[in-house]
Amino acid sequence: MADLFSEDERVLALQRKLSPLGSAKDVVDVSVGYALRWWTDHMRGKGGRRADVLFKILLASGRVDAKGNPRGSVKIPALSSPLGVQYVEFHEAVTRSLERLDEVADLLRISAVTSQWYRLFIDAYVDVLGKAVAGKLLAPYIGEVFPAVEGLIGLGVYVYSYDKSREAAEDAAEAGLPYVEIAPDGCYAVRAVYDAVALVDGLHWSSNPYKELRCLADRLKPGGKLVVGNVDASSLPSIAAVFLWSGAANFFTSGSIEDLLSSAGFTRARLYLKTPYYLAVWEKA
Repeated sequence: MADLFSEDERVLALQRKLSPLGSAKDVVDVSVGYALRWWTDHMRGKGGRRADVLFKILLASGRVDAKGNPRGSVKIPALSSPLGVQYVEFHEAVTRSLERLDEVADLLRISAVTSQWYRLFIDAYVDVLGKAVAGKLLAPYIGEVFPAVEGLIGLGVYVYSYDKSREAAEDAAEAGLPYVEIAPDGCYAVRAVYDAVALVDGLHWSSNPYKELRCLADRLKPGGKLVVGNVDASSLPSIAAVFLWSGAANFFTSGSIEDLLSSAGFTRARLYLKTPYYLAVWEKA
């Protein structure tokens, strides 16, 4: 069936998909406000990898200066919708867990990606993916955000994945994905030609994003699509931090991810959202 929506109408439709969480500004202010609170009240001056991760995210997003001083303050809004309340409660749970991150970091990631508020991002992503792809689909690191598997399978296309973590690969398989390989990255995964690549917060887990994107380009057919959904670290620094605390290797702002994709040989075909969740379709140049 033909798509009856214009691109502007589809952007508005995606924004409405996220509206049950709250306004974009309030969603951002909750994340930024808590991330700054974690930094100033709990981690600043303590050192260690967890604190260093949060500092780098806040610095890259312009929320603190090079000395760690906050650039202004952000009042955390009180969200009233059921999903908004759940979103705030998640941040409160992280706050209570900051002294035990070595024990609970992975549980916090799982709590985030299985939440109904994160599901809004996944649903928006799957909506875009469904309009952009057909045939064979490669979904790297999908086991790290395994609730997205259901949406991908529901598109009725062949879905293949790989992950460097056995646990994440098992999570993807248990979620219903029949083809999951354990490989260090896309350069070592079984060579095949795909119609599209689905990166659902996948680049967070890549050890070498530029190299991996080049390898993914080699696996795409000419004109193949790369559909990218990614937490914008400047808008959602708290979520980016939770991902990195649980073992992710990278974080990205909307600007840095676009620079990376362009340098790796992709051309942007459609931009749907930049904040709080980056969502776009890119093509193999």
